Amino acid sequence: MQRSALLSSVAAALLAACGGSSTNEPAATGADAAAAAQLALSGVSCSPQAPGPAVEACAGRAAGDTCEASFGMQSVSGSCIDAHGTLVCAPSGMHKVATAPVEACSGMAAGDACSFTMAGVTLSGACALLHPGVLACVPDFPLHDLPILAACTGKAAGDACTVDPPRGMMMPPFEGVCTAGPGGLLACLPPPPAPPAPVVACDGKAAGDACTVTYGTRTFDGNCRALPSGALACLPPPPPPPPIVTACDGKAAGDECSFTEGSSSHDGICRGLWAGTRLACLPPPPPPLAACTGKADGDPCSITRDGQSRDGTCHPLGHGGSLVCMLPPPPPPQAMVDACASAQAGDACSFSWMSHTVAGACRAAPDGTLVCAPVCGR
Repeated sequence: MQRSALLSSVAAALLAACGGSSTNEPAATGADAAAAAQLALSGVSCSPQAPGPAVEACAGRAAGDTCEASFGMQSVSGSCIDAHGTLVCAPSGMHKVATAPVEACSGMAAGDACSFTMAGVTLSGACALLHPGVLACVPDFPLHDLPILAACTGKAAGDACTVDPPRGMMMPPFEGVCTAGPGGLLACLPPPPAPPAPVVACDGKAAGDACTVTYGTRTFDGNCRALPSGALACLPPPPPPPPIVTACDGKAAGDECSFTEGSSSHDGICRGLWAGTRLACLPPPPPPLAACTGKADGDPCSITRDGQSRDGTCHPLGHGGSLVCMLPPPPPPQAMVDACASAQAGDACSFSWMSHTVAGACRAAPDGTLVCAPVCGR
């Protein structure tokens, strides 16, 4: 067995020995938190993590008993072994593999140097706590044993290389290029993917040049344009502008316009949807907006509806929005005014409304008139 494949087997065995549990703690429920708090009153702290499936499978059993542990959707049968004081369920035939690293750290502490022999090869490492109560010898893994590094031994950056991992390693073979990493360490990495066809079509061209792209049996002509990354790509020409936009070609903002779409004709005024955009033939603004065209905030304005003209004042919509002719608000109901005729702001008041007595407080209207404002939420 090659050294790197053996190390992979040892890693798998150690995971089995410690139960393969995750270090992520499950979210505590309210009951869990209450129980932990009650236990803390007795001077006992909660467990930092739950036992793994391999440990739970041997709960209430003795060393040598048969067991079965579930890891996700896979079940593993084996026997319970004593792993440094903790019974764990080890797969059949893996007893020696699982216990050798553990036995190597018997009587030692985390961080102590250790070694053990497996398949005739002696591996050195350091003791590490893989699970509460499970101290095992974790072998040192020399970098030069990594297949992607070994493939570039004696080579230079840019040289071709081949990675052929030993059996037992979860890595497919591949052809690559020696690439310098941090510290100048060369690693055999797969070659970068070929650029897409639109980019290849603009190789050696400049922005705006004509180009052609072929995808299988499909071909389109376009122009080389810069992508956000800076690379040039052959993109199809943009679609022609719609009639609503071409209707304002050669016109200025505010000019009358018309266009036909299908069987319908539309009249409007050339306007930009927002600053810096092309003009489009849009319906004329509604009367409140049109009444303030060319005016400033606070200027008087008037709106005519159904033959009746009403005066108002131009005010912006929101912060810096379009000016709108806002009509003065209607006066408050007289009953609300009369209720505060001899009162001051903040005084309690009441008035009759729809055959009911409404209580409130005197507040000033926009024009300063005191009115009886009903209490909110009633």
